[in-house]
Amino acid sequence: MRATMVDNQFETILEPEDDETDVVWVDGRGELESVLAKVEAALVTLRAGTSTVPLRSEGNDRREISLEELQHIVKDIVATEVLAAGARRVLLVPPDLTRLHSRAGEITGFLYEGLAASGVDVAVLPALGTHSALTADEAALLFDKRVPFTRILQHRWREGVTRLGEITAAEVLALSEGRMADPIPVESSDILLSGWTSLCPSVRSSLTR
Repeated sequence: MRATMVDNQFETILEPEDDETDVVWVDGRGELESVLAKVEAALVTLRAGTSTVPLRSEGNDRREISLEELQHIVKDIVATEVLAAGARRVLLVPPDLTRLHSRAGEITGFLYEGLAASGVDVAVLPALGTHSALTADEAALLFDKRVPFTRILQHRWREGVTRLGEITAAEVLALSEGRMADPIPVESSDILLSGWTSLCPSVRSSLTR
């Protein structure tokens, strides 16, 4: 993202209307850790269901979390959050290879290992958007060879979706304040609707063609 885009972001930002109460204001000046703490504290004041406080907050912009430390953090989350909740089936939805730098692939790999070792039925559905499906080599790179390719579901965004409904033109017109008036289809991957645990070779071949 070019630095010049920052000015554009502030130029086009829309301040909340008077009836939009699920908004908190935080002064962004000061040390990063202090600002982050204020943001997290403010988020918990929002009404139930709107809080987005992270499950775990570790590190800062001056410290890189080592691979061993990351593995320990994920292992603790698996034990204290996922398994403790009684999870039996888990679908992990990480970014695809275009977000390799985010380390989401490493996190997903550790999550998969921890869950699978505990007997959880776990699969991975990369959030491809409109990108190409992952190859076996790309998956090995993204997940550091921790996720078997047979447990990776491939979303076919062109034809592998089911239409659930649409956001009407009138709704789009109102939400965009007149900027757009085209209806927007609401679709879901067929994988989610048909049962993603069916990963036998015959089914996988039909999912990934």
